[in-house]
Formats: sequence, structure tokens, C-alpha cells
Amino acid sequence: MNAPQMIFHPGNCLNNLKPFSRPCQLCIQYCPHEAIDGSRNIDRSKCTDCGACMSVCPSDGMLDSGMRAVGEYLLRVGAPALHCPAAQPVGLEIPCIGVLDRDAWIALLLLAERRDVRVLTGDCGLCDDRQACAVSVTALQNVTADWGAPLKVKIEIRPDTGAAPDAEEAARSAPPPPPAKARGLKALRAAGRQKMKEMIPGVAAAEVTAVNETRRWLINVLAEDKERRAPYLGVRIGDACTDCCVCAKICPRGALSITQREGKVVHVYESARCMQCRRCEEICGPQTLKLDTVYLTYKYLTGKILLREGVPRYCAKCGVPIYHHKEPGLCLSCAAKDPALKGVLY
Repeated sequence: MNAPQMIFHPGNCLNNLKPFSRPCQLCIQYCPHEAIDGSRNIDRSKCTDCGACMSVCPSDGMLDSGMRAVGEYLLRVGAPALHCPAAQPVGLEIPCIGVLDRDAWIALLLLAERRDVRVLTGDCGLCDDRQACAVSVTALQNVTADWGAPLKVKIEIRPDTGAAPDAEEAARSAPPPPPAKARGLKALRAAGRQKMKEMIPGVAAAEVTAVNETRRWLINVLAEDKERRAPYLGVRIGDACTDCCVCAKICPRGALSITQREGKVVHVYESARCMQCRRCEEICGPQTLKLDTVYLTYKYLTGKILLREGVPRYCAKCGVPIYHHKEPGLCLSCAAKDPALKGVLY
């Protein structure tokens, strides 16, 4: 990877997308080098681009500028291999195993069902970025525990000794040559934008995305076999839902939405947009909304899912909407006027 660089994208940051009572500080908490301050400024003298901040960030607020190129490489090579800087240089270099989050590992595991996929590391126990590696390994362990599938990705500890790798092995995993130079005004503009991003990190930082980069990896891998089901942390809504719609209002990226149809409240979920930040789960009053492992095909990961159709309830006396299943069906204001309902509805 050429000049890897971790960039803070303010427009993607969970704290900037929707205000919440408990701000997210995962990038600060997990940075092993204390390189990120409270304003998300990155101290370049401390940052090693280990990827721990990106791996735990639910929204790509922290994102390595080379991750899209990694995703393209995985799809274009018959035997893809990723290696950290301390490992033998076979395949494509990534800053650290720490950049691989849950979605990245699921994409790699699916890809390994059809191709020879390898991840090469140095001696992580001796590396200054071992904490970042540990975060990524934990994500992999959680995925394999949820999935129950055998680990087909080959993880090899192969420290770089300076010796040249086997020529045949290196050729199988070598990044493909760049495509022939495209022509035309559109191609020139795209090349100019890319050059500007490389020269001025602030240009890349201004980008706002609707789908996380490693989620794109997962979508693209599933596109090769659209009937294959992949484990995914998705939203479920139980029967205790009161249709208060607070979950949709608090959703930072609009993965949850509410519409009215034929007198019913319709809850719709867009899996690809979901950050799995668990804010909806945390704010759910009846605690009936949960993030749970579901198995989705390409169609359901990229499309819209009907989660629930509810019938709205209204106060029997004043007619305002009520958000509980208790009887009598009264709002708190009307219930408070009846002393017999104390302890029942208020």
C-alpha cells in the first residue's frame, strides 16, 4: 500500500451525524498510542496507522485512505494475500492486521470459500501495534463464534527476514498491473481528484459516505454469489414494540425509517447503511429492539427489509397517540386524573 494514512472524516463521525446523550469515544479509547485527542485530531508523530481506531469506529469516521484499493485487490486477484509491514512481502501490504474489522473478516471468510486467501503477519508479540492486532483478532473470533463455520482464511506468522519470497507464490498473489490509462474528460477529472486527495488529506477528510468501506467489501463479495448467506449483526424488533418510532429518529444514517401505510406504522431497515452503533437498542423503552446475528443474502444486505407493521394506539379520552400496551388505553395526562390508575400507568 502506498503511503497509508489514517484520516478523520468529520462528516462520517457518529457524534456529528446525530446528537446523542452519550458521545462515542471508541477511537480515543482504543488508540494504543494515545495519538487522538478529544477533537479527533491525529498526532502524526504518534500515529502508526495501526487501524485500531478504524476497526472499532462504527461509521468510518476514522478511515485509512488505502482501504478502497485493498477491497479492489481482493476481488481482482485469484489468490489474494494481505501482509503487515513486519511480514514477508507477499501480496498487498496493509498497515496492520488491526485495520480488519468484523465486516472485513466476513468478506475474507466468504472469499476463502472460493479462493486461496491468506493473511501474513510478523511476530505480533514483539510489535508496538500488538494491541491493534488483538482488537482485530477479537473481531475474527466473534465472527467465527457466531457463524460456526471453519476458518478457511490462512493466517500465517511469517516475519520478514529479508529473504525474497518464493517467486511462484509471489506471482500468484501479486497486485494486478494498473489498468490502461483511461481517456476523456471524466477520466481526467477522476485522476485529478485522486491526486488532490493524495496531496491534501483535507480533501479526502471532507468525503461523506453512506456505507462503510469494509461493508462495501462484503457487498462486492456477496455479489459474486447472490444466494450465499452471510452472518450479519442486524436489527430485530419484537412484539412488545409500541411504535414510538424513537429508534428511527435517533438512527445516525437513516438505516431505520418509518412510513404510514393503510393505517399501519411500517418499520423499514436498510442493512447496508446500518452502523451497528446500538443506539437504537440502547434507547428502546420496552427493550424489544435488539441487534442480533442474522443471515443475509446480497439482496437483503443491499435492499430494504420490512421489520414490522404496527397498529398505532390513541388515548381513549383525548385521542393523542400513546406508546404503551397497558390497559386502559390512556395517555399519561388523562391517566393522572384518575387516582385509581396510580402505579398502573404513571
